[in-house]
Amino acid sequence: MKRPKGRHAQSVFRNQARCPVCGTGCRTAKTHHLTAAVTEITYVCPNDDCGMVWVGQLYPLRILEPSRLPVAPPRAVPVSPADERGAGPVLTLASGG
Repeated sequence: MKRPKGRHAQSVFRNQARCPVCGTGCRTAKTHHLTAAVTEITYVCPNDDCGMVWVGQLYPLRILEPSRLPVAPPRAVPVSPADERGAGPVLTLASGG
């Protein structure tokens, strides 16, 4: 897989999550893929005085550059598990420019 280029290239491969209580940079303990577009992440705060463990979700909010893979019609990208219940927005790739 090629590394992305541009202004987002350096932040793509680093965990930048901070503890919501003490602000310390956290470690990713495990990940669980809920759907093709949604990942659940368990974070652990390394601060011995805090030690918070929490779960967050990683999912696309908006598409900055659509995939260059050939696809038939434009596809909807699910944003969160709530989408499957019809409770959330869905990102749609627009056809053409």
